[in-house]
Amino acid sequence: MNLALSGAVGAQLVPSRSTAVLSILDDEMGGTIQFATTLTTVVESVGVAQVLVSRTGSTAGGATVDFTTVNGTAIAGTDYGALGDGTPPSGTLTFLAGQTSQRIFVPIIDTAAADGVRSLTLTLSNAGPSSSTLLGARTTTTLKIIDDEASFAFNPRPIR
Repeated sequence: MNLALSGAVGAQLVPSRSTAVLSILDDEMGGTIQFATTLTTVVESVGVAQVLVSRTGSTAGGATVDFTTVNGTAIAGTDYGALGDGTPPSGTLTFLAGQTSQRIFVPIIDTAAADGVRSLTLTLSNAGPSSSTLLGARTTTTLKIIDDEASFAFNPRPIR
């Protein structure tokens, strides 16, 4: 913003000093956003997994961060997300001023099959709304889904 002094009373303006540039620095930083842990474990029957995202440092202003889920041994539409929809869930978390945590909700599909432990990865990106909002060290985390169906195996040794 440009400032100009004019109409001095009882003084003279120095022409070379009658204008100035005013810069306003954003001191409402968005802080640092990252996953609270590197691993979240749920039982398949939980319904919805909750993955915690934390914000530290300055929380005076609002902040946003995008998240994506990526298939691992858990497959979108079969093990998590919307049943039959192979699109891995994604979205944007919004932190209000003063807010230090948010949760990502991942629907877990309870299969009727004994299919063991499965996992997927969640990733954070695009922290904003300005360069004052930073991503922390934990931009990825693993969501582990523990099977709740009983499984067993037969011993292939013959009985004598």
